Amino acid sequence: MLSYLQSVSVVLLGLLVALLLSWLLNRLWSPGERKGLNDVMGWQLGVLGTTYAVILGFMLSNVWTAFRAASMDVNDEAVAVLQIFHAGDSLPDAPREAIQDLTRQYAVAMIQEEWPAMTMHRQPDGGEVILEKMWKFLPSSEFASVREASSDRIGSAVQELQHQRYRRQEQYESHLPAILWAVLIAGAIIVLLSSCLLGNDKTVVHYFHVLTLTLMILVTLTAIADIDRPFEGGVSVRDQPFRSALATMNSGH
Repeated sequence: MLSYLQSVSVVLLGLLVALLLSWLLNRLWSPGERKGLNDVMGWQLGVLGTTYAVILGFMLSNVWTAFRAASMDVNDEAVAVLQIFHAGDSLPDAPREAIQDLTRQYAVAMIQEEWPAMTMHRQPDGGEVILEKMWKFLPSSEFASVREASSDRIGSAVQELQHQRYRRQEQYESHLPAILWAVLIAGAIIVLLSSCLLGNDKTVVHYFHVLTLTLMILVTLTAIADIDRPFEGGVSVRDQPFRSALATMNSGH
């Protein structure tokens, strides 16, 4: 969802807020007075940090697995388009040209319409009309004379294309629920506040500790936010499989 520039801006802003919070706390409550709490706060921070690290790791692993699945499903969708194209080779000239032209139109719609629409968070529907035309092609009168030999192959490929398209639309619409984001954000705030409360006479060391912990958490959170939307943002599933499929179809191979 976030571009690289937006992700960097969020991280820098978070680091600035953490630094200001630490500075303000040191002004209002001297580090020497807080050193007596280190034994208790340090133990608590260790438990909180470990718990939150497990949550972060699980969430990052989950969204990355979903991202990889989306990437593979896009490849399968492009392969289904190629299967329809090559299955049309066994048809007479008129129906062959008709079905292969539809496959080219579908690939072009993915590249020029659906991917830009998903990037801008709009519902991708550019290929739906073309897919309906493929379904209508199967029982057409032109196709009836060769139905025995070719309908099963083309029909199976169109069915697979429909299936992969539905999977992509589901992946586009599916994201981490708000309750999980609430857990991630609340956990980050609790851990960072706990780290700010630790007392250290060497304020530079304390600032370094707070900033590095903040950096790690914010980088992970922005990565989760970006990867959670596999068709948007700086890290996203590209339309390269459809570009490759279109090039193959145009070359006649």
